[in-house]
Amino acid sequence: MKSYELTLAAKLLKQASHVFGNHGCNDVDTEMVNHISEEEKIELEQGFNRWNCPSGEPDQYCPFSSIPDFALMSYMGHRLREGEQ
Repeated sequence: MKSYELTLAAKLLKQASHVFGNHGCNDVDTEMVNHISEEEKIELEQGFNRWNCPSGEPDQYCPFSSIPDFALMSYMGHRLREGEQ
């Protein structure tokens, strides 16, 4: 992807995360992530938790199955922006 495309995708994910954060159910649809292996889910979970709680507070740790959809969107937008650099 080109830099401007990554920026646009990241901004769209950020905007969508705000909308999704205000609806009733914040579970990630299992069909959205069924292509991801267990090892990849662990990697995603660890990356999300480092981003979400940089201080490493254990009581703030969120297992992959509990990461809300809006938070996952925000994290993926962050990862896209990292890809620009």
